[in-house]
Amino acid sequence: MQRAQFSTLGKNITAIEVNGTITDCKKMALEAFHDPDLADKMLLTSAKSVNIARLLPQMFYYFWAYAQLAKQGKNPGEMVVAVPCGNLGNLTAGVMAQRMGLPIKRFLIADNKNDIFASYLRTGKFVTREAERSVAIAMDCGNPRNFPRLEQLLGSHANMCKIMEGFSYSDERIISTIANTWHREHYLLNPHSATAYQALIDGLRPGEIGVALGTSHPAKAKLTVDRATGTSVDIPETLMRFFNGFGHITTINSGYTSLKKFLLMQ
Repeated sequence: MQRAQFSTLGKNITAIEVNGTITDCKKMALEAFHDPDLADKMLLTSAKSVNIARLLPQMFYYFWAYAQLAKQGKNPGEMVVAVPCGNLGNLTAGVMAQRMGLPIKRFLIADNKNDIFASYLRTGKFVTREAERSVAIAMDCGNPRNFPRLEQLLGSHANMCKIMEGFSYSDERIISTIANTWHREHYLLNPHSATAYQALIDGLRPGEIGVALGTSHPAKAKLTVDRATGTSVDIPETLMRFFNGFGHITTINSGYTSLKKFLLMQ
């Protein structure tokens, strides 16, 4: 689904397929941003959270959620937000909103099997590793790039633990959360949102009001959600139209040299 979304846009959009891992892709992008040769010839930016402009609009989610609780007559001062985490961009945006004055009481950190940050909260040791593939693929991160920003905002492990609690979930647990939520509440979760919802179930304390952040339509993880629920997720027309488009993909080798050569040819 996501491949079709990126590759069928056409016009001035070029989709690049790298013969490598997501870690290779991130490294290649970071090298491009720090290459003075490219800086002399083009202006590069990113829609990922390496660009602070990604985090600024993400803060609005938290303010909007607070406003909805207030409209419902609930005490938004007891708001606890469960955040599906990978590269920690969404969490960093939430901490920024809190530092601006939004009264978020706590954050519940939801990791998949790549539990880098949840482990850090438990042990105080930030240990990176190669990411493992999971059913919550957007959370497959072995070296969260926004961790230094969180350190800058909060100062120390002890300060983080005052407002954060970490949870991590296996593929099997994520799938069971999707299944149980569908059968109990007839609500479809995608794998990423399921981690946040499970953290809310496991971590919410009496008197607190929980908000679980959702990430995308469950149809974007159709095979996993279908398998978990025993149903067939309907694909919205807005997503289905990408399958009717013509895909344009340029394949390059992993390694920065290949990316730089491609960019300079544009």
